[in-house]
Amino acid sequence: MLITAVQDGQMSAGYVTTVVLTGLIVVFIGLALLITFVYLIGKFFKLTGNKKKNREPVKSDINTAETPEPSQNPSEPLIEDGISEETVAVITSAVLAFSPDLKVTGIKKAAVKPKSSRRTAWGEKGVNESTSAF
Repeated sequence: MLITAVQDGQMSAGYVTTVVLTGLIVVFIGLALLITFVYLIGKFFKLTGNKKKNREPVKSDINTAETPEPSQNPSEPLIEDGISEETVAVITSAVLAFSPDLKVTGIKKAAVKPKSSRRTAWGEKGVNESTSAF
């Protein structure tokens, strides 16, 4: 004899309760397994990370005479050719934002070149259509 949970288009309260509790139990068991997995992975990486710290430093054969001398003025940034002043300013501000020990001692205003705001004919037509009255 087959017992059906649906009678006359209605599900019985016992069937609904069983399905809901089974779903909740499966979800929480899955969550517990996921938390355990992440915890064990963290422990594994801590153990493997400590082994690398215990190794002796590798001696390099690089000639230190080839490295450039730092400038006499430590506040003067070293800027390579081909990097714009805007890029240097953005990188400097990002470093200062995340370094609580560093402080800004002086700000030099750079000349800002205005970009041309001329649009092509297609761009003008798009602006006119978008902003025209209904």
